[in-house]
Amino acid sequence: NHLLGLAMAGDASLALGDSTSARGYYGRWLDAYESETAKDLLEYRDHSQMFPEMQAKAEALGRND
Repeated sequence: NHLLGLAMAGDASLALGDSTSARGYYGRWLDAYESETAKDLLEYRDHSQMFPEMQAKAEALGRND
C-alpha cells in the first residue's frame, strides 16, 4: 500500500495503455491514503508536494469507471 509505489505502478500501467490496471492501482492509492500518511514516513514527507497531483489523477480515473 505504499503510496509512491502505487502511483508509479498506476503511471506505468497508463504508459502501457492499461487503464484498467491503472484504475486499480490508483483506487488502492485512494483507499490507502489516510492510513499510509498517518505513518509519517520520511519519503512521504519528502514527496508530499506530489500527493495533490496523485490524488487528482486517482479521482479522475475513478470517474471514468
